[in-house]
Amino acid sequence: MATLQDLQFPIDQAISAELLRCLPRTWVRATLIASRAAVQIEGSGQAGEATASHELETRVRELFVLNEQFKTDLAGIEYTYTCDADGRWSFVGDYKYPD
Repeated sequence: MATLQDLQFPIDQAISAELLRCLPRTWVRATLIASRAAVQIEGSGQAGEATASHELETRVRELFVLNEQFKTDLAGIEYTYTCDADGRWSFVGDYKYPD
């Protein structure tokens, strides 16, 4: 049987790919903040704006549905993306659960 991590990995990849399509090309860092009700992209003071696409919202919703199926009580996510000198992006995820 597939684990949550096994199933979440391709969703995280899709979220990352779509988020990068939403960013201004000049950005080198971004934070995706999402709950069941909202998806927001912050640029930490960088010039320009990023707006979540319908596709990004759909992928984030898939993540919450998957976690619902595994009964994790996931309340929110915060993914922090950074671009290195070679142009490669990486991210760190912070998952929010009710207290």
